[in-house]
Amino acid sequence: MIGERPGTIARFERGARRLGADHVHFLSVALDVPVEWFYDGLEPTLFEGMVRLPNVLGEKEIDDVLEAYYAIDNASVRRDIVGLTRAVAASGPKRRS
Repeated sequence: MIGERPGTIARFERGARRLGADHVHFLSVALDVPVEWFYDGLEPTLFEGMVRLPNVLGEKEIDDVLEAYYAIDNASVRRDIVGLTRAVAASGPKRRS
């Protein structure tokens, strides 16, 4: 379901390997639950000092971008896309918060 081998899933389950944000997001979409659902019951102090990024895109748009990005098999091409996206973002006007 998340594109990982059974051994990797077992490491996630044992806590020997951490889930990345992309996996948590994918699982939240697949299970139709908010991302916050995975963090219910954790101590609030765990999140102190963390910055919550604003949702600058609609959720559908984010899903479309992530789905297209992860459909690219070539890791080098994905890195190039990230670099291009950062360059375009840096060259444009700054967004007000």
